[in-house]
Amino acid sequence: MSDLSDTTQWYATYNEERGSFVVEAAGWEEGCPNIEYRFRYFIDPCTGHRLGAIDKRWLSNGYLSNDLYTFKGYRGPKEFEADVQRMMTEARQLAQTKQRDFFLCMLDLVKKRAVKDRREYAYILDYDTLFDIGPEDAYRW
Repeated sequence: MSDLSDTTQWYATYNEERGSFVVEAAGWEEGCPNIEYRFRYFIDPCTGHRLGAIDKRWLSNGYLSNDLYTFKGYRGPKEFEADVQRMMTEARQLAQTKQRDFFLCMLDLVKKRAVKDRREYAYILDYDTLFDIGPEDAYRW
């Protein structure tokens, strides 16, 4: 059994109800997880690019903060949702066959898309580390 006080062992699990990856060991505050990773589609108000991103959100003393990493351009929300579903299916298979963490498999697939789609808005590739802002967990390097 892992030591829950060791934040490097805090892994995210997919929460069907929230449609996001939640770090249960970090706890909950007022019905919301203290650390959550969500796939998000949005249109950049400055450039008009239609983007997919991973949004790390965390609560600290009741205040919501986030760290956003865009990874690919999409034609619209339906294309984004379909791609996320394909990644989830592939990541589940990889996690089972390779005995790896499901969310880490998702991150690997996201990075592959970012490399393939290499454009100026694939910000996930511009960082030596991911998720280095906010509370520490297994995904902060």
